[in-house]
Amino acid sequence: MGTADSFQPKEHEKQYFPAVKLLHYLEKIHLPIIRQYPFGRKMDLSIPHLRERIVRGVLESVNEWFLLVRASAVEVGKFALKQGSMELTKENIRSRSKSTSSDFARKKQMEKKISYQPEFAGLDLTEVSVFHTVPNLTFSPIFQAFAVHEELGDESEFIDYYQKNRRMQCDLAVDLSEKSFSTYFHEYFQAIAGFFIVTDSVFQSAPQLVPQNFKLSLWEHALDRLRSELKENVNDIVDPLLLGELKDLTLLFCRTMKVYDYDVNPILEFVSVILRDRYLEVTRTVTIENLESIFRSDNFLPLEIKAESDSGRYAAKLDLISLFPPSNPHSFQFSKMLPLSIRVMIRFISSAWKFSLGDFVMPDMERRIVHQTGSLLEIIPRNYANMILESEERVLDLSLRQICVALVNITLFERTLSLYTDKMALLDIGASAVMFHKKESFDYAYRNIEFKLVAVIQTYVSEIFEKASGNFEWLATKPSDTPRDYIVELSQFTTEYLPGQLDALPIEKQHHLFHEFFRIISVEFQNFLARKKVSFNRVAVSGLLVDLESIRRAAQSVPAPGAVNNFDEVLELFTLLTTDGIEEFLDANVRSQKYPHLKNWRKLSTIFAYYKEDSSVMSRFSFFQDDRTKNVIKIREFINSQF
Repeated sequence: MGTADSFQPKEHEKQYFPAVKLLHYLEKIHLPIIRQYPFGRKMDLSIPHLRERIVRGVLESVNEWFLLVRASAVEVGKFALKQGSMELTKENIRSRSKSTSSDFARKKQMEKKISYQPEFAGLDLTEVSVFHTVPNLTFSPIFQAFAVHEELGDESEFIDYYQKNRRMQCDLAVDLSEKSFSTYFHEYFQAIAGFFIVTDSVFQSAPQLVPQNFKLSLWEHALDRLRSELKENVNDIVDPLLLGELKDLTLLFCRTMKVYDYDVNPILEFVSVILRDRYLEVTRTVTIENLESIFRSDNFLPLEIKAESDSGRYAAKLDLISLFPPSNPHSFQFSKMLPLSIRVMIRFISSAWKFSLGDFVMPDMERRIVHQTGSLLEIIPRNYANMILESEERVLDLSLRQICVALVNITLFERTLSLYTDKMALLDIGASAVMFHKKESFDYAYRNIEFKLVAVIQTYVSEIFEKASGNFEWLATKPSDTPRDYIVELSQFTTEYLPGQLDALPIEKQHHLFHEFFRIISVEFQNFLARKKVSFNRVAVSGLLVDLESIRRAAQSVPAPGAVNNFDEVLELFTLLTTDGIEEFLDANVRSQKYPHLKNWRKLSTIFAYYKEDSSVMSRFSFFQDDRTKNVIKIREFINSQF
């Protein structure tokens, strides 16, 4: 009776294994002796019920343990990763390895993400049990349940029950469901680590419950799901720093799990590829965004040599004075866009290289860095030019000087390509300078910015001529012997301003722009005569000829051989309109020698339509017309007959 009475307290205290041993003792030893008595028969009938109560109680304890171990997985995994991080730090100290500043910053962030309980402050975490972070976590419910079922001869049933539930918990651990990977991936890896550390602990203590093949099958299943989740969700991360954290965390996770005898090579190989591709994609996007921000914020003004700005300090750091000697002691020829863009590109190369360091073996990383750098160097000039072309509101506000600086920027930027080759050589990436010859892109940029520059020049010159036409004496009675104000302004612009704006450009490009400038002025001179659609006479054209000669002298003084030749056509036109022998134009031989450029008959027809020798009413009648007026009429008729 005393033995039977001790059963209930053991059951109440959840001492199920002593209870089942006691029940077994009663059934095998005492029951055969007392079965003949009424209370013995009653006990015989109650033993199956007591057995069920023990099984039910022990399974309830196991289910509570399942809930506790799932809730504790993150804490267990966090502490295990922290131990791994501390062990790695020890190794680095022993090997006297040095981390770069960015690596150090990432590791400090990592330590914050996997911070440990304050009660362990001052202790060597690598010597503290990983389960001490969860004091109420004990494995006794599992071992007791297994022992109870083994005692009852149902151990295979309990093994199936345990393994089924752990498979379900494994699925929950590796399932991201509705969680955001970019904000949850720390807890995600910690939960998986915690789950498999618990699995290994049970394997070490009860290999019958968690045999080697079950442990490995769970791990392989988790790796499959982990790879799937990473592949699907890694694109959620758009911050290169977060990708650096993910890389470090993955390495720490693999290092930690390897300690527990898990094969981490499959995840290392997989993650190294997807992180490589995603990091290069994200940093490329961020680099383009940073460059576009630099482009939009550019003031298109020459950067001061001693500027205390961010761009000024970086220009000094790069020693751009040696690379691009300034034309004056106060400022460079380029704007702040150039040094800031160089810095962004060098930062891209450095960060991609640093990301490839460590225990990860990132296949083909060097070639991809070179390729992405080349791709960016192809995009930069195109985007810069497109911004100037497409942002009409901004472009209308750009002065001629600012457009010239933009041209200088893109021209000099092409000459910085060696900086990126040098940086890669310094990092032992092994790039070739040939890979960064992006002539087509820079030609595109230069061509389109030059187009905008020519448009600005066209607008400037047209506005000057438009303003001058309002004050022009169309039927002058006395020729002007001095250039007018608008020509003085253009001449000063030609000799004093424009050369200083273009001198940073290659000589051949300077020549081209000077020629474009004078071609525009030449066309404006011709359009000038028909601009107001009112009659003008020989005296008025004589004044224009004085203006033309003044601007031709300016063209002869600029460093652009043959620039004055752009005025050949308009000079021939003005000469024809002012010469005494105007009738010579009707002679084909004379015309081909003295006026070889006058072949645009429609333009000539328009000009001669407003050309009048005499504006009096009587000049309308042929009887009162002089010989010159009659010759002009003949020339007008000849010109009209040519088209």
